[in-house]
Amino acid sequence: FKGVEQIIVPRVHQFRNQNLVNTTWAYSKIGYTSPVLFDKTADALIPRIRCLRSKDFANIVWAFAKVGHSSPQLFDTIAEVSSLRLHEFNSQEITNMIWAYAVVGHSSPELFEQIAKVVSHRAQEFSAQGITNTIWAFAVCNLSNIESGCSPSVVNKIVSSIDGFTIPQIMQVHQWNLWSRERLGSDILPRDLSQNCLRIFARSEFHHSKFQQNVVDVLSNMGYSLKEEFCLESGYSVDIMLQVDGKQIGIEVEGPSHYLGRSKVRSGPSRCKQRQMRALDKMKVISLPYWEWDEISKKSQDYASLDHADYLKKCLDRTMF
Repeated sequence: FKGVEQIIVPRVHQFRNQNLVNTTWAYSKIGYTSPVLFDKTADALIPRIRCLRSKDFANIVWAFAKVGHSSPQLFDTIAEVSSLRLHEFNSQEITNMIWAYAVVGHSSPELFEQIAKVVSHRAQEFSAQGITNTIWAFAVCNLSNIESGCSPSVVNKIVSSIDGFTIPQIMQVHQWNLWSRERLGSDILPRDLSQNCLRIFARSEFHHSKFQQNVVDVLSNMGYSLKEEFCLESGYSVDIMLQVDGKQIGIEVEGPSHYLGRSKVRSGPSRCKQRQMRALDKMKVISLPYWEWDEISKKSQDYASLDHADYLKKCLDRTMF
């Protein structure tokens, strides 16, 4: 794929629309990240957007999101055109569109409002994966008109179908339910379903990284009392919970998966988690980006732990005061 990339990039403007769509889709399917190719493809597609089909819109943004590549101008242009043509989209194309915008954290209020209206009228057309991806996207992007994203038809679709949902789908429903609590002050789901979603969400598996262990080791050497993977009332788990002067401080250890591709732009899901923890759990949260930690690690090993301790102390001081 690297060799193909070197051939394509200089000629990308010579490609037909379908060739460009197919190329980005193919690269995304194997998870091959090529920032130059995706940037060049975006430049070539933007002037041609009005000539594309609904399927093309959905496949393009899905491909960009899948490899974690942000292209604000492309996403803005597609949102502007597709919001007027949503009647051409089938349910799967709508799901792929809104999922992609949520993953990259790209705000497009008009597109989301139009999609919410369409979903409200066509909720029964959506598969289990389709409806859960869609409501999850509403929550992640914090749709401005929450009533549109929690319409009676959507709620009925969820309640009537939830017995057939997979665990990941139920976890998406929980985040949507939290969004209702965040914005309206109450759950949108019946109490028994809300509690079941919370139990499943809170039991999700944790992935303890070497980065997190390094942070824990430094904090322990600094004398802090801490707990790892501390479960909050919302069901979210904060990587590290500290007690500082009688106050609880959450620390999120953010490795590359929290960011888009090779960038330093936080992904939509990571932003959503922190937003909801702050709003619902009233948490003070410190984010530790992996590249800041890595820069300190490049220094002499003899001084690394001291430098890491100084870095953490500064982060805590900024949060406390």
